[in-house]
Amino acid sequence: MAAVGYRNHAAANVGATRATSLSVGKPTGTVEGDLMVAIICCNNGTVTITAPGDWTAAATNPTNGAGNTIATFYRVAGASEGASYSFGVGVTTRSIAGTIVSLTGVNVADPEDVGSETLGDVSPIVIPALSLAAGYEIVICSVALSGSAGQVGATTPPAGFTELVDQNTTTGLTEVTQGVGYKQFAAAGDTGSLTYTIDLSGGTSRIGIAFAANVGADIIVDSTGIARFDRIRSRRTSW
Repeated sequence: MAAVGYRNHAAANVGATRATSLSVGKPTGTVEGDLMVAIICCNNGTVTITAPGDWTAAATNPTNGAGNTIATFYRVAGASEGASYSFGVGVTTRSIAGTIVSLTGVNVADPEDVGSETLGDVSPIVIPALSLAAGYEIVICSVALSGSAGQVGATTPPAGFTELVDQNTTTGLTEVTQGVGYKQFAAAGDTGSLTYTIDLSGGTSRIGIAFAANVGADIIVDSTGIARFDRIRSRRTSW
């Protein structure tokens, strides 16, 4: 049975100076064929976050709140990769935070199954349920908060999720808090709503997103010794 797996992640943030971009490292151990999923957020609710040209914007991308923006991109790793990737916000902003998660076993021809998003000024953030096309997919959840100077908080991912990142910028101007977690779901169907908590009152905007990666093909060897694909899962279809 094919399954999507977690490889590694990398995170970064910038807040000491007004910035127009953020560089996030390639997760350690990433190899050709892995899917890299980037979640980038900043404390400006009107910007368009951009990725390098060989990254694809997720279907839920971007989400703009009253005081922050979050965007999701993905890319299949090639045989030769750089050490980091630069994501832009177009204008000078005070705080940017980002995470890249590398996944294994993804259908590289059609990596994204489904996504979900929500925004508001309450905690916890309840991200609407996803309907997964197949079992053994991984769902990545992320939440972002924009706060005033020194206003940062800790995040707690939905029940059953593994926390990867809980990071804050420190600018003395305005701040960004980002949380990222993941979970493998054994069965297809409804994930149920995903509740992400930020233990901070106030803040101008909270945003939550979820991204589900399609499972790759099962490979079996027949009686002649020839390897063949048993099935290929793509978005909402199988054969």
